[in-house]
Amino acid sequence: MTGELLYLDDKDNIIAVENWKTSMDRYLSYCQANGIKPKDLSTFEG
Repeated sequence: MTGELLYLDDKDNIIAVENWKTSMDRYLSYCQANGIKPKDLSTFEG
């Protein structure tokens, strides 16, 4: 997938935008809030 993922309401108004940066920020915030060591998601290595 490339570009941004747009979330629309029932009237086709954009209500949220997701891209690599917002996704990573959300993941890191979740990890920090829950005391979880974040994994390196920048590679395909396990």
